[in-house]
Amino acid sequence: MQLTAAVINAGLGDLSLGLERAGFQVVAAYEMEEKAVKIHQFNLETPVYKMPVQLLDLLQSDDLD
Repeated sequence: MQLTAAVINAGLGDLSLGLERAGFQVVAAYEMEEKAVKIHQFNLETPVYKMPVQLLDLLQSDDLD
């Protein structure tokens, strides 16, 4: 069985790389910073997307408690 993961706030790809080396298939990564997205895309085959601000606002909301 293949373990899968999605990474939020992916940064430069260190978490994606670590998950892949641990045997996970990273199906998507999301990042706010455009430069980080480009570096992640250059270094890894994981699909990485620019995370919309609305999603970030939801993730930081106090309403989730």
